[in-house]
Amino acid sequence: MKTPPAQKVRRFRRKAEWQSLLSEYASSELSQKAFCELHQLSMSSFYQWKKKLSIEPVDDTDFIDISAQVHDDSLNLVEPAKPSGYQIELELGFGIILRVRSH
Repeated sequence: MKTPPAQKVRRFRRKAEWQSLLSEYASSELSQKAFCELHQLSMSSFYQWKKKLSIEPVDDTDFIDISAQVHDDSLNLVEPAKPSGYQIELELGFGIILRVRSH
């Protein structure tokens, strides 16, 4: 009598565990296939989590303030520009335009 082939046991992994695994993979010299076999991961789950975690929003520590400045030659100082209203228009594609105005 033949024994059935061993089935992979499905295991639920949380986001933090996937982040750790992907970080470990990035610092390893293994191929994706070898890494998945070593950690008993399915290739499809590995690819899904790799994609999902690579497109998460960037935290706000990467925000750069681009305030306008006015240079006063008489005092040799640089001062923040006084608000005088602004208009920003972004074309987002598919005919969508975002307009931001201040008066």
